[in-house]
Amino acid sequence: MTLEDRLAQEITGDVLFDPFNRGRYATDASFYQIMPAGVVLPRTIDEALRALAICRDHGRIVTPRGGGTSQCGQTVNEPATMAGSSRRAAAGPRNAARPSMTASSSIFPNI
Repeated sequence: MTLEDRLAQEITGDVLFDPFNRGRYATDASFYQIMPAGVVLPRTIDEALRALAICRDHGRIVTPRGGGTSQCGQTVNEPATMAGSSRRAAAGPRNAARPSMTASSSIFPNI
C-alpha cells in the first residue's frame, strides 16, 4: 500500500498528493520552491501522531508547517508536509491578570 493510500485510509483529515496542492505547499514566504511528496492536514492531535507513525513506517520524514513563521525556506522540503489545520486550532484559557494565553498552531491573533 502506498503512503498516500495508507494515510487516506487511516486518517479523516485531508491527504493531498495531487500536483496542484503539492505546488501550493512547495514554497513559503521565501523564494525557495521544492515540491513535497504530499501534504497531510490532520483534524486532531491524535491524527497528527498517527500520520507521523505512518510516514515513519514508510521511511519518510515529515516537514511540519505551523503558523506561517518561516521566512527563509525552512518549511520547504521534499518529504511529506504536515500542515497545521484551522480545524485543529485551539486556544487555552486567557489569563486576565497577565495578558497571555497558550495557543496551538494555526491560531492567528486578531491584532
